[in-house]
Amino acid sequence: MSADRSYQSARDLLPVLDLSRVTAYEVAGRRVPSPETTEITSSMESMIGVEEGVAFAFRVRQRVKTDEAEITADFEAEYRFSESGGRISKGAQVEFAEKVAFMALVPYLRESVHTTAMRLGVKPPLLGMVRQGEFRLHPTDDAASDGQPQA
Repeated sequence: MSADRSYQSARDLLPVLDLSRVTAYEVAGRRVPSPETTEITSSMESMIGVEEGVAFAFRVRQRVKTDEAEITADFEAEYRFSESGGRISKGAQVEFAEKVAFMALVPYLRESVHTTAMRLGVKPPLLGMVRQGEFRLHPTDDAASDGQPQA
């Protein structure tokens, strides 16, 4: 692979990126007395990091609040190039994060939220199914300049 190779889509990246690790940055939960809340609320934040021609990282932090607990699960998936070199376009970064990296992290987020709730002795929230294409990054999400996801 040459250093001038450019990747314009997630499809271009699939044959050259390998999942190298999944890292938990935060798994936390606490009981909260809030009888006024009866529904489950969930929010997500995400970050992309790129080390050109070497690695691609995608990180997701999910916060879930129920009437009994607040739970946070923060995980990162790192992909390494099978051969060094090349540049990933912004569009390819976003598409790969949305269609591949996010879907790889969903089981980790779901299991972490469920297990944390069980450890707290509260009813585990049932997180809805995430279908391909439902998770979208905002256009303002930029790759970090130093190659590390930004919090």
